[in-house]
Amino acid sequence: MRIAVILAFFIVLVMATSVEALAKLEVCKSTTGSGFGTFSFELHSTDNTWTSSETIDVGDCQVFSDLENKEYVIEEVGIPDGWSFDSIVCEPSDYVNIEGKKVTVDLSSTNYVKCTFNNIINYDTDGDGLSDGDEIFTYNTDPDNPDSDGDGFSDGEEVKSGTDPLNPDSYIPEFPSIALPIAALFGVFLILYRRK
Repeated sequence: MRIAVILAFFIVLVMATSVEALAKLEVCKSTTGSGFGTFSFELHSTDNTWTSSETIDVGDCQVFSDLENKEYVIEEVGIPDGWSFDSIVCEPSDYVNIEGKKVTVDLSSTNYVKCTFNNIINYDTDGDGLSDGDEIFTYNTDPDNPDSDGDGFSDGEEVKSGTDPLNPDSYIPEFPSIALPIAALFGVFLILYRRK
């Protein structure tokens, strides 16, 4: 009888350890800059046996529990007007692959991952014609200084003209004030000369 009890206990123990623990995935929405908005996400397993479409408000999280231990893809697909994509941070980061606004999470190697999607509001704090998000993430200029390189031309003017807003030696060429009257006089001369 004692051997039967020990054997039954051993069988239960083996069965309990062979059952895979289900995984949990947490998706959070964070922002740089104050504001409100609802953001849309698409989630699916890489084998497409599980899908979900969710909306998450700024500052909120959505937890997906009882997931099978396999790979899942999370993608931010809907960003409200006035916002632009910033970054994704996942913890632990060892089990994720981030590509743009999409992250692949490998829950076959861990039972929990939390991914925070961050967006930035499209204000133009310094009034130079570039949104704060573009200044920080595209041009690396200062969103609080309209002329990051101090050359007398705003960052927006330089980007529009194709010069480097971070290099004071790269500036918009100025024509001397006399150049326009000389060009006009030359044009008049040319017209009179052709009439002869």
